[in-house]
Amino acid sequence: MRERARHAYARTQQFASAMAAADRADSDERTTVMNQPFGQTFEQSPKRGGDLLAAVTEVVLRNAPDPSPLADAGPDASLTAHGFDSMRVVRLLVDLEATLGVSLPSDAITAETFGSVRSIADAVRRTGGAPPAPPR
Repeated sequence: MRERARHAYARTQQFASAMAAADRADSDERTTVMNQPFGQTFEQSPKRGGDLLAAVTEVVLRNAPDPSPLADAGPDASLTAHGFDSMRVVRLLVDLEATLGVSLPSDAITAETFGSVRSIADAVRRTGGAPPAPPR
């Protein structure tokens, strides 16, 4: 248990550092970096369909300070522009991992990964994670 706490603390610190670096960057540059393509897009993955993007969207909206504008903005909208600061993103990370049953690798915990719903879904897809099956 103590090892898990240390690991979680280290990951939180790593992410906080990445977010602080992004906060220091120029606003236009930060938006450009966060909206760059992040590997294969989710829709190009034949295994996942739209389920993963929908599952990630649900978790992100659940953690958003004001979900309505973010829901209207779509999956490529900047999360920082919709009120996600470093602490809110850490809560989002914990919720994503618990809800989707994935563990994002340390190198995926970056400001770019948490730039938009789509970039989060792409990162989750690369880990091999999938949304839970719907109840029968």
